[in-house]
Amino acid sequence: MKKSITIATAISIMAGMTLTATAQAHERYEYGHQRYARVIRVEPVTRTEIMNTAPRQICRTEGMRREGAAGGGFGGALIGAVVGGVVGNQFGGGNGRAATTALGAVAGAAIGQRVGENDFGGGEQQMAYRRVCHTVPGERRVRRTTDYRVTYLYHGRIHHTRLPYPPHARLRVPQDVSPR
Repeated sequence: MKKSITIATAISIMAGMTLTATAQAHERYEYGHQRYARVIRVEPVTRTEIMNTAPRQICRTEGMRREGAAGGGFGGALIGAVVGGVVGNQFGGGNGRAATTALGAVAGAAIGQRVGENDFGGGEQQMAYRRVCHTVPGERRVRRTTDYRVTYLYHGRIHHTRLPYPPHARLRVPQDVSPR
């Protein structure tokens, strides 16, 4: 009975050592004198740079308010005189018809001029639009990866380093890194 307990204990110890060795093999790899660790995480470190490019032109449309132009009601006065004359001609008879036609033409011309100048009904303003452009220096923002923050597992401990390249699944460990 004692012999079977001793054999069972020996088998248990050997199984435990095998499991420990297997777990350590997953954490680090040793080939000759070179040591390797398992990479856990890789984070790129970036920097934004401003690059100068060719100057460019930026344009926009601006609206400006302005009062009705002086003398701009001539076309309105002409149309108003014709319409007023036609309406005035509908009234009166004989010499009275000529008088109402003339009176309609004068009244129509006055009203047409005010409408033509946008002055009818409270002094409305006109909108004038113009395109305004200016040149600015050309710039472009570029994100560049400068290096990589690497987290790796070696001898059951987590270590951090920075590398100028992205590592693979395993990382060569310097000889001066030792487990504590």
